[in-house]
Amino acid sequence: MKTSQEDSVPASRSLALACFSPLVMMLTFSLELLAAVYLLVRYKLDRRSGLLVAILINLALFQVAEWSICANSGAQVWARIGFIGTALLIPLGLGFLQELSPSRAGSLATRLAWASALGFIAWFILVPNSVSFVFCGGNYSIYRLTLGLSYAYSAFYWGWLVVSVWLAIRLGRRKQTAQNRRALYGTAVGYVAFMAPTLISNALNPETLHAIPSILCGFAIFYAIIIVAVVAPASLQRRS
Repeated sequence: MKTSQEDSVPASRSLALACFSPLVMMLTFSLELLAAVYLLVRYKLDRRSGLLVAILINLALFQVAEWSICANSGAQVWARIGFIGTALLIPLGLGFLQELSPSRAGSLATRLAWASALGFIAWFILVPNSVSFVFCGGNYSIYRLTLGLSYAYSAFYWGWLVVSVWLAIRLGRRKQTAQNRRALYGTAVGYVAFMAPTLISNALNPETLHAIPSILCGFAIFYAIIIVAVVAPASLQRRS
């Protein structure tokens, strides 16, 4: 199904990102939000737990944004909100690693990640056409970003994900408590759990290259599960 508006956006000036069905979006949102609530109830609220809860909430935010787009509820605004949520995930994740095992590299990475994320967030907030086109085809949502912004955001996202995995493994190899090491390696595995399926799908079907952020958002449910099952028990203090 195409619209005249869709046809009016030249393919050479934008990238399309596909996503899962509205039902899957809502189920994923519900699971991620419930996971955040579970952490708040199960563990004492401190900086570590706050960062993990924030990560889960922002994972859920992208899903509810996509669902709202398909429900035709302020699609243009919700698309920008969804991308703001994904931008926040990067510095929040690095901040959590820094809380687990403080290091100069982690501190520098966290500061740089916040600076770059806030730059994209400001762009999404201040520029109404930063997401120039939104369309829901029933089984997926399509966002069209200007070419320069799309490439810059992809570089920002993939670059920092790779740095996060590298840093988590590097810190895990340092002298750590068994619990901290488990949380660090669990975080690395959590990132790989949604990065690897995305890369595999791209290799099997190159057409999905245009759907990378959307595929990531779907497989990120594995990251949420690992946070609840592995990372939180190893790094947080239970409520009495």
